[in-house]
Amino acid sequence: MKGQLSRYHLLLLLLLAAAVLNQCGTRKNTPITRTYHNLTSYYNILFNGQESYEKGLEKYRSSYQYDFTRLLPVYINGNEELAGSIKPQLERTIEKCSKLIRLHSITAKPSKLEDKRELTSEEKAYYNKNEFNRFVDDSYLLMGKAYFWQGKYQTASKVLEYAATEFKDSTIQGKASVWLGRCHIELGQYREAEKIFADLAKDANMQEKVRASFHASQADLQIRREQLGRAIPHLEK
Repeated sequence: MKGQLSRYHLLLLLLLAAAVLNQCGTRKNTPITRTYHNLTSYYNILFNGQESYEKGLEKYRSSYQYDFTRLLPVYINGNEELAGSIKPQLERTIEKCSKLIRLHSITAKPSKLEDKRELTSEEKAYYNKNEFNRFVDDSYLLMGKAYFWQGKYQTASKVLEYAATEFKDSTIQGKASVWLGRCHIELGQYREAEKIFADLAKDANMQEKVRASFHASQADLQIRREQLGRAIPHLEK
């Protein structure tokens, strides 16, 4: 009798698990699916990708040797040997970000809103979003940065441009735009970088998290163009 009861409980648990997994597919957009995919995205995937990225950069920075006989760079990326030494960490970051996007992106519209005739302005803005997993935009940004540090600027620019244009989060848009500008600088496309920074400069509500890197990147651009006088105000800011 005990054996039969245990098998019954096991079968019941399996059926319940199957029901939950069915409700948590990315084709449905409900409070349950959003909670499941947000939690799984961050704690199971993005956190590990971010950790790997930070470990790689820490190794890069600690190994970098400044040349004090020359003008010091604003940024220290671009050393091929050091970039190669942290390839495993960056590849793991890219793999984690790709996995999160592939398995946990939610683009389906919320089912409850589909049946409503009138939506508030907040509901309309929410309903018109392109992505409902809050960590997918972070994944695109992190992936673009990982490609950047590998020296794959063309690939990084495509990923970062997508992050800057497809998502509504102003901080993600700002950060992705700055990194996209940096890609253009590395590719020698100074006019393209200048256009991006000019558009960013129009944002009176630029996030503090974006402002410092914006000015640093502006300074880097002017130094590359040998406009040192124009770089100084940005360095001061």
